[in-house]
Amino acid sequence: MFPYCQTAQKVGYKSKGMAKSIAAKRSKEAGIVLHVYFCSHCRSWHMSSMSKVVVRTLKALRRKRKDGL
Repeated sequence: MFPYCQTAQKVGYKSKGMAKSIAAKRSKEAGIVLHVYFCSHCRSWHMSSMSKVVVRTLKALRRKRKDGL
């Protein structure tokens, strides 16, 4: 079984290729676009229906909040 990331609350995949392969299959089944991204907390790859731009923006906002800006 794949590891579960408590921070992202998602399944983690060991490689980008594995995550992309599963994302492509699930995207086709569900009729949505899934993107993959690397999680620095659990050091694995996750899937998201949000685009890379949205994910990057959310991470930047979280950092600003954490830094008190």
